[in-house]
Amino acid sequence: MTTFIILAAGRGSRIGRVGDFLHKSLVPLDNRAVLSHLIDLAPSNARIVICAGHRSAQVREYVALAHPCVDMTIIDVPGWDQPGAGPGASLLAARPFITGDLVFTSCDTLWQRDLSLWHIDAGSWAAVAPVPAGTQPERWCRMRVSIDDKVSLILDKKLGMAGLAYVGLAHIAAADLDVFWNGVATGNTVENERQVTGGLAALVEHGRLDARRIDWT
Repeated sequence: MTTFIILAAGRGSRIGRVGDFLHKSLVPLDNRAVLSHLIDLAPSNARIVICAGHRSAQVREYVALAHPCVDMTIIDVPGWDQPGAGPGASLLAARPFITGDLVFTSCDTLWQRDLSLWHIDAGSWAAVAPVPAGTQPERWCRMRVSIDDKVSLILDKKLGMAGLAYVGLAHIAAADLDVFWNGVATGNTVENERQVTGGLAALVEHGRLDARRIDWT
């Protein structure tokens, strides 16, 4: 069993005025909400959990209308708009709902469908892609990746080596979850938000995080 978590609690301040009245995951792309594209990209056998906060009622109403037959749980993240919140805090709030392997993604990350990502025997990995052209590397969380696709270093929006951009999608094998959760809970905050990178960095320290290169939007 795999649990697929969509992190959708934040305000979506980077989408401008649209965010004043519409949740960022409901912005249309090719005549469908981004959230629907993500649900379609989930592993076929996954239980889907959405971590909601900002405009959570919109998310609930949309899911009830557009995906009434999908096995899905929506949770309200406590304190989602308070200091110390962030994607890591959302994941910790969803922890009681997780069974088996964990896949999580931010609600504004899309990728080209690739069924090989969901191989049952895959270890833990983080999805990476080249830093978008014309942008400063420090805008992104970056990962140094070895020839054998092991992640050796994570720089979360800091100056330093260019590396590959972490795109917001990761798979954590069930056997690695204890290490991952401890890293998320104890890792440093970035821009006053608890990030998932504390958990990913803990796996790097144990040599248990691979990189998967994807075609990222």
